Amino acid sequence: MGTIEKRKTADFVFEEIKRMISSGEIKPGQKLPDQYTFSSQLGVSRTCLREALSGLTRLGLIEQRPKVGTIVKSKISPYLSEYLTTPLISDQQATTELLEARRYIEIDAVELAVKNATNEELEELDQLIKRMVAAVKTKNIGDYSECDAMLHFSIAKASHNRFIVHAYINLRGIMEQYIRESFVVFPYMLGETMKYHSGIVQAIRVRNTKKAKTRMRKHIIQTQKVIEEYYQSLSLKR
Repeated sequence: MGTIEKRKTADFVFEEIKRMISSGEIKPGQKLPDQYTFSSQLGVSRTCLREALSGLTRLGLIEQRPKVGTIVKSKISPYLSEYLTTPLISDQQATTELLEARRYIEIDAVELAVKNATNEELEELDQLIKRMVAAVKTKNIGDYSECDAMLHFSIAKASHNRFIVHAYINLRGIMEQYIRESFVVFPYMLGETMKYHSGIVQAIRVRNTKKAKTRMRKHIIQTQKVIEEYYQSLSLKR
């Protein structure tokens, strides 16, 4: 296992571990070293390693078992390895494709969530909204970004459609990176997206399919508009 010498970030660690799994350097069923040992091997902090492991867990590549450790669940498919590299705001094509994927997946997901969400799932959505409101008040981009990603994933789970959930799991790690970076570049969007998130959850709670789909569509379109204007401004500066 090679030492990471320069880019000591969670995203780089994420890609490095993913590479190890894909190449067979770390095999399915194998237990990863403890975090102290593994972080030392990679040359990064344990905090950085934990963040990377969290992203890999959400993708379903590893499983963190209490009192056991971290186990590799499966290899990365060639399609996932080739196409689902982590897009950055600086990568216009990747960001555009991600937003397109969100539009097709999430609008249908929210329609099913209106129909299928349980009371427990509605409560989970409400609690996330409360946390997001608090994060907006304190301008805590980190907390808001985390809740934002969790909210969209919770909506996908509330669809009770295993294929939608699976599709979202494949996108989740990428979306979380995108969400974090977008709020760093556009911090004013915290308040704007909060309005949409609250409206979407409210529509799900009252079982209003039309409003839920309309608000989700507007949310994603508004995000696309901001991103497109950002890229246009960059092109004018060149």
